Amino acid sequence: MTAAAKRGPVLYVDDQGSSVKLFQLHFAEEFDLEGFTSPTRAIARAKERNFALLVADYRMVEMDGLELARHFQVHHPRTIRVLYTALDHLDVVDQALKSGLIAQVITKPVSLDDVAVRLKALLETAS
Repeated sequence: MTAAAKRGPVLYVDDQGSSVKLFQLHFAEEFDLEGFTSPTRAIARAKERNFALLVADYRMVEMDGLELARHFQVHHPRTIRVLYTALDHLDVVDQALKSGLIAQVITKPVSLDDVAVRLKALLETAS
């Protein structure tokens, strides 16, 4: 897929560097993706570039994925917010979905091909 045909831009935030690298490697051809291990650095980058989609891990040291989603809801309300987590039955996550803070939860483990299908569908609804 050419750079012009890539979907996004997508911002992926996970404090595990290996997860960020895996996302970048797997999705490099299909998505215009930027990855960060620091939510603060991701916020700074979002001041410079508008992202169509935010995918954030829930458990991060600096701030959790819902805190990051709240920041984007206020400062970048057009960015679709997705939580990527192994925790699927948390009341707080359910409340975040119901309130519209996040558009979707992608529960780990999941195949990266399934993640791609879900991200494409979310981006298509935003177009």
